[in-house]
Amino acid sequence: MKIILGHDIGLNLAGRAGDASTRQAKPISWHAHDAFELLFVFDGEVSYEFKNHPSLHIPGGSFLVIPPGLRHRGLDNIRTPATLFGITCKPQADHAAQLTSLTPADLVEIQRVLKEAALIVRSCGRELHLSLMRLSQLVNRHAEQRLTTLIKAKLRAAICTVIIDAVVHLGSAPEPDVNAIVAAATAYIELRSAEPLQISDLVRHLGFSRARVFELFRAGTGMTPNDYLQRCRVRKARKLLIHSALSVTEVALDAGFSSSQYFSQVFKKYTGMTPSRYRAGQK
Repeated sequence: MKIILGHDIGLNLAGRAGDASTRQAKPISWHAHDAFELLFVFDGEVSYEFKNHPSLHIPGGSFLVIPPGLRHRGLDNIRTPATLFGITCKPQADHAAQLTSLTPADLVEIQRVLKEAALIVRSCGRELHLSLMRLSQLVNRHAEQRLTTLIKAKLRAAICTVIIDAVVHLGSAPEPDVNAIVAAATAYIELRSAEPLQISDLVRHLGFSRARVFELFRAGTGMTPNDYLQRCRVRKARKLLIHSALSVTEVALDAGFSSSQYFSQVFKKYTGMTPSRYRAGQK
């Protein structure tokens, strides 16, 4: 995990900015921040549950604003494999505009938009994605080095650019055409996840070429259709393990897996536990 702290680069607007990725599922327990958290998902997906608010799924290519003080954790205390980047933003902090191009009025607008957009999953869009990738590269390159004055300036500028681009994007309307195609694709997979579904079935259903389906799906979710399908099956299996008395083999077959051995392998990848251990931990 590589992180840049705001106070280390003279940026009061941000508490921290950095990578929060995980290649394997890991626990993430209840916690809260004293600032807005902008959570960006490059690929994969994560699911969070909140105190007094419904759980949310955040697919790759999307982001979420979590308001200050709201306790949250990974769904069932688990963060599934995903490439993440987070920024904590404090537009209300003392001297938040210091060493930035922002005015006090800009800070008021940033706080207003972040507050109104909190807990609404939005796609990143091209411009925000590009500025986010640049920031991610800078953080990964310099997080463990001694920062020079000019590198600090570059990091401040890059963090501010992502925050501004995110706020501007949140104030714009979503792109309906691409969103509609991706929504149709994910709905089709969700509906048939327990069947022996082939990706060629999805391609025929949508009426696009295989390459175009993969391009749109990855742009909209940060995942391949097969990765999304596996995650759907794991989500269903988790529910069956908790709420039914079915054997592990029966759960595997009901969730759409071809065998209990393959099910156990995939389940552990996305939850960090075997099915039996997961079931025992939920009792």
